[in-house]
Amino acid sequence: MTSARDMQSARIALHRIPQAAAFAAIGSAISNVLVWLLGTLFGQMTISVPEVVIFSIIGVIGGAGVYAILGKWTRQPLRIFIIISVVVLVLYAFGPIAAAQEPYMQGVERFTTTTVIATELMHLISGAWIIGMFTRQTYSIPI
Repeated sequence: MTSARDMQSARIALHRIPQAAAFAAIGSAISNVLVWLLGTLFGQMTISVPEVVIFSIIGVIGGAGVYAILGKWTRQPLRIFIIISVVVLVLYAFGPIAAAQEPYMQGVERFTTTTVIATELMHLISGAWIIGMFTRQTYSIPI
């Protein structure tokens, strides 16, 4: 069992980031497709499965990039990564709500209430996969 103090001073094993990213991408995409399927039971989803998968993977790639930079250039990469991740998740909460008011790009429909709820849940799920995989699989405690 590692203590909070050990995790704060932990170094990032940069070579483990691709593997953590792969697990996070697969887990996030599968989980979010399941949320999409569940959403279709409650109403019309105005996003498609390919969009769900692509945006799940894009989030993981962005998280991996930030995590790698923090692991290379900061003294407390885990703490800073978690703070940045939480801030990003809070900011992303406004995206689906805005897409219900105005389409997020030309040629698409506004988000339905079902889509807003599902995409909010998808953001939380992706965030959990990203934070969980990167912080649990890539740190090494100094001896």
